[in-house]
Amino acid sequence: MNDLNVDNKKLIDAMKMMRENPTEIVKNEFLEQVFAANFIVPATITPEPVDGKILEDSKISFFFLQNKEKKNYILTFSAPEQYLFWKEHRRDTSKKVTVLNYGYDQLAKIVMDYPTLFGGFLIDPNGYNFAIESDLISDIDKAKNPEVAVEPVRILPKEGMGLEPADPKGLEPLLEAISKYLDTENSVRAAYLMKTVRRGDTLPTLIVVVDFVGGRMKYLFDGIATVARGTVDNCESLGLMPASDKIAGHAIENVEPFYKKKK
Repeated sequence: MNDLNVDNKKLIDAMKMMRENPTEIVKNEFLEQVFAANFIVPATITPEPVDGKILEDSKISFFFLQNKEKKNYILTFSAPEQYLFWKEHRRDTSKKVTVLNYGYDQLAKIVMDYPTLFGGFLIDPNGYNFAIESDLISDIDKAKNPEVAVEPVRILPKEGMGLEPADPKGLEPLLEAISKYLDTENSVRAAYLMKTVRRGDTLPTLIVVVDFVGGRMKYLFDGIATVARGTVDNCESLGLMPASDKIAGHAIENVEPFYKKKK
């Protein structure tokens, strides 16, 4: 708490690249650095912390900016100078500011826990001014469920790699379980078995790309992860992506789905 000594140089470099040349590779690197960053997050805490410790049952209120759609975005900063500039120029100086240090997961949880209050969080509002929207957070963390053996994961392919069809041999129990579940979901049109090698990995990760309309993606992906429990022995994780994703949508063109809704 109250620590301005953060090192987010890689994130700052990634934000600069996003402004200059936002390719898919650059976007993936930007997200990687957002996940790894240690953000400066100003807040007001009542009652005030004692000896640097937040008391039990304290109320924490975050500073935010509101856009034209009346969505509130929690203010976060990548570097001390960004935070100090904001603090010096903020309109309301009556509130005492306490600095918190939060990572992506903590901020994402706050946004998702209070969907009617926050539309996301904002990185360096007086600098590069990047908004991490709640929809993006939901996509990134879709259907994460620590109680199931198969967890949806963030899909960030290695540089120069996309998605390609996966061999279904040996995965019949998985595909059958998913297909039976998808039969119960009217919003689903088709599902494809794909694979890619994620950043930092050498072995491929299986990915199920789901083509659906309407519906709630997190609910749908939670269901897939649950029925997939115990059916996959030769991989540690199962990636889930919507067909609306640009990378996934392009990859499944001319690929035969393992599941197709019967008319």
